[in-house]
Amino acid sequence: MQIHPLTTNERTRLADYRVWFGPLEESPLSLTAAQLLDPLTLKPFLSQLQDRLGAPDLRTAASIFSKRYGYLMTVPVFYSFSVWNKALQLQQEQMGLAPSDSEEHWLPRLGLPDTVLQPESAEERSELRDTLIQSVFANHLEPLWQVLSETASISKQVLWENTAVYLFWLYEVHMEADFPQEVRARASEDFKYVLYQADRSLFGSGQQHPFAKFHTEKQPIGEKMIRIRQTCCLTYMASGSYCSTCPKAPSVIQS
Repeated sequence: MQIHPLTTNERTRLADYRVWFGPLEESPLSLTAAQLLDPLTLKPFLSQLQDRLGAPDLRTAASIFSKRYGYLMTVPVFYSFSVWNKALQLQQEQMGLAPSDSEEHWLPRLGLPDTVLQPESAEERSELRDTLIQSVFANHLEPLWQVLSETASISKQVLWENTAVYLFWLYEVHMEADFPQEVRARASEDFKYVLYQADRSLFGSGQQHPFAKFHTEKQPIGEKMIRIRQTCCLTYMASGSYCSTCPKAPSVIQS
């Protein structure tokens, strides 16, 4: 196993996925990973975010936060591993939530070190994949979703499905386009492993595989094939419109 700095092209690609490599800026909406796990700092953060989003309550703000943060903790992380065969370093003391650089939309960035681990054998890759899954889920998202659920009175099922939709998008849509067959095959194997095969302990204490139950068959809605969500992410409470996959959406109900 070797540690390497990210290349210029890799940094540019990860910036597209909203990864930030500089120091965290001073902002009410900028927190370290440890602060996110602390109810005493998480609740004021959610209150600030509620105002920023125009959300009617803390529960809606918490769900929208989990969607943005779930994206950050899955898409750049698993893209790097499946495409480049490199693991971003996710030590909590070096991670943080950087402020959005968009005035119109709240699109936070993930602050990380600009170095990666690269396996030198198939055995090392297998071990590193388990470590990566554990770092993302058991060590970070599972305890964060627990605190978020308790702080904002929101079901953890909503939070896990908010995470799942981005994992599915990455592997089923994004990774199917313009990649060599070798990369697509590796990505497919990684996806199956995360969904069904990884040891349950890698997702947290007593945690079942959190994504498999959401990976249902797509259904024809209008002219598209859509995987209908099992839970509502509450975004409509702030935006005024339903997601196309929402079980409450009129197009879904009418089908």
